[in-house]
Amino acid sequence: MMDNDGVEVLIGEEVIRVLLETFDLGIVFSNWHLELFTTFTLHRTAGGSVVYDPSVKSGDLNILWDLVGRSVQESRFENGLFLTFDNGVRLELMQRPDRDAGRLQSRDWKRGEDF
Repeated sequence: MMDNDGVEVLIGEEVIRVLLETFDLGIVFSNWHLELFTTFTLHRTAGGSVVYDPSVKSGDLNILWDLVGRSVQESRFENGLFLTFDNGVRLELMQRPDRDAGRLQSRDWKRGEDF
């Protein structure tokens, strides 16, 4: 089961690219790949939020593209994944009782965990 020690590896990681896949959204970091399978929320620093459902792929995607080149400043796992980037944007992905909400995988494929 994912815990705070598991997501601490993301602190300092830079977003290399954002991938819109068929059934998920991928955020590729320097050394990690984060797949988001269910609805998540991105909170802007200036206020307002964007709720994104990877299966629909609609809505304001600009906030996703703005993550490229940004680094994770804070990460925690507590009934979901919470990341804060160096531009102040916060990502919240809540766990689901009926299915996995995401997967964190090292880019060398040696470590990985569903949550």
